[in-house]
Amino acid sequence: MACCQVAVQEEIVDQLGNGRFARELCRKVAAARDLRLYERRGGIGTPTREETTTLRTDDLLQAYRELSDSVAAR
Repeated sequence: MACCQVAVQEEIVDQLGNGRFARELCRKVAAARDLRLYERRGGIGTPTREETTTLRTDDLLQAYRELSDSVAAR
């Protein structure tokens, strides 16, 4: 996975630690997915099981950008 390799090269993993990096990335990916589903449905209706268990590349990239920006701001 390219973003994880970049995170190691940019020493983001060193600053957060392996477990914290993984936990925060997963949390942010899930939040990006939830926001995408909310915006797509306009806050109306219930997403399908498939929608709530599917993460897209854009979700991951958005989460990684947020995580790396938050580390850089320290």
